[in-house]
Amino acid sequence: MKEKFITEEDVFLMSTAKSFERGGDLYLSEAISGTYRQGNTIYGKCEGSENQIYDLEVNFEGDEYVTFCSCPYDWGGLCKHMVAFLLTFVFEEEKFIEPLEIPTLVEPMDRENLIVLISKLVEENPDMQYWVQKYVKGKLKR
Repeated sequence: MKEKFITEEDVFLMSTAKSFERGGDLYLSEAISGTYRQGNTIYGKCEGSENQIYDLEVNFEGDEYVTFCSCPYDWGGLCKHMVAFLLTFVFEEEKFIEPLEIPTLVEPMDRENLIVLISKLVEENPDMQYWVQKYVKGKLKR
């Protein structure tokens, strides 16, 4: 990524005063989580009202920003969730890590820890049980 894609002033200029203020409050309350980057795109989640979680994505192309938030906001400018997300990027860019490839992550793990990892993944995502079983039985391409 280039030095700075976006500044606090940019976020302010793309927002209504109310969205900027409310997004600033969300930023200060640490409502942003699950942040990472892939190339020129950053991703994350924001806990909004009533514990609703919104998905966030920003693609930086040159001087342009393409933003996405899964909230229903449609009143002009950035929503408060996007403001909080972008402020997190501006002030805490180190939270947006580039994830390592899965083989790189798991290669050094021993058998016991791989079993624990797969078990936890299936526990968190029960649908994965099907894929693990198919893979083990050789019905998925390796």
